[in-house]
Amino acid sequence: MARRKWKPVFLFSLRNYDSVSYLNWMPAAGYNNYDQFMIGLLLHNYTFPAHKFQYFLAPLFATGSKEVTGLGRIGYTWRPNKTFDKIDLSVSGAHFSTQDGVDSLGKTLYNGFYKVAPALRFTFKNKNVRSTVDKWLEWRTFFIWENGFRYVMKNEDGEFYPTEGKTTNRYLNQLTFNIADYRTLYPYDAQLQVQQGEGFYRATATGNYFFNYASYGGLQMRVFAAKFGYIGEKTLSKKFSTLAYQPKLTAVRGNEDYTYSNYFVGRNEAEGFLSQQVMMRDGGLKLRTDLFQGLQGRSDNWIASMNLNTTLPKGLLPVQLPIKIFLDAGTYADAWKKDAATSRFLYVAGLQLGLFHDLVNIYAPLLYSREFKDNLKTVPEQNSFFKKISFSIDIQRFNIRKVTGNKIPF
Repeated sequence: MARRKWKPVFLFSLRNYDSVSYLNWMPAAGYNNYDQFMIGLLLHNYTFPAHKFQYFLAPLFATGSKEVTGLGRIGYTWRPNKTFDKIDLSVSGAHFSTQDGVDSLGKTLYNGFYKVAPALRFTFKNKNVRSTVDKWLEWRTFFIWENGFRYVMKNEDGEFYPTEGKTTNRYLNQLTFNIADYRTLYPYDAQLQVQQGEGFYRATATGNYFFNYASYGGLQMRVFAAKFGYIGEKTLSKKFSTLAYQPKLTAVRGNEDYTYSNYFVGRNEAEGFLSQQVMMRDGGLKLRTDLFQGLQGRSDNWIASMNLNTTLPKGLLPVQLPIKIFLDAGTYADAWKKDAATSRFLYVAGLQLGLFHDLVNIYAPLLYSREFKDNLKTVPEQNSFFKKISFSIDIQRFNIRKVTGNKIPF
């Protein structure tokens, strides 16, 4: 069967007969462990040069949950030709399943999330027209609705089974300043971000810098710092309800991606290969400590970390492979207390395999802090080499501008 090509459909403006916009469509597909395979269409009008009004819509039918899922964005761009190169007003949204379960009658139930995120971004104009620096300031608000399970015990067997629970909603305000230069030599990006939700605030600073080696490869450096605080009185219930927002040193799990901004195959899996996916946010120490909450370096005050990875010298291996050596180290507020449960600094080092231009990364920790080593020994089934491996799918670091010449701010 011949491969179907995506087709442009011409849409003529009734107000200006000389203007033409394009509706591009192509087949779209997706997958997660709950919706299973999703099939649908990708509709968009992203072209070069860019239109003032831009959109993409990706409605999908999920073969597992039998629901309509998908994501999309609609935006309008102004180019004032003064202080700002452009101003983007947009709204994006998404809906996917995040968990499944079988009830007492053998029926599979699904819960998931709906997200709507309006945003206003100001991209600054460079004084030098040849500059490749990209600077922007963005306000974004997330409105998120989440379905949950309610578990009830069946008298016949004494087991607990899921039933449909309530739908909860929350919001998150976010202000971000970003500066980046993805030049060939020594590319970098830095970001300052403040978030505010019900009863808390969170401020973070993240920097990435790549040091090119003269002959081949280079050293990637990431630094991160975060400050967390409560709005109003600090209470036990408030501390518990904001756990997912509190920064931590070890890599983030799927249920801690509180803005649903990254792709997880099995977002809420507790065992198996899919449970080993992590997200490179916060401290980024690449060792999962699921069974030891006190070893995650979580803080409702502050944390700081550094992540390094370097390519191997060319010719070191018989076959050139995208393998790197990584080193993560960090500290957090509670580690400096007199009765701290861990050392002041925690570290993890090992090997990293990057695939698809580092869109997918696999991490194998080999050396790590004594606290990690001692606690892992108490659970031999989790202390094997393969159980400690984790992987990330770093879509949040993917810049579509490198492919199309236009950056889509999701």
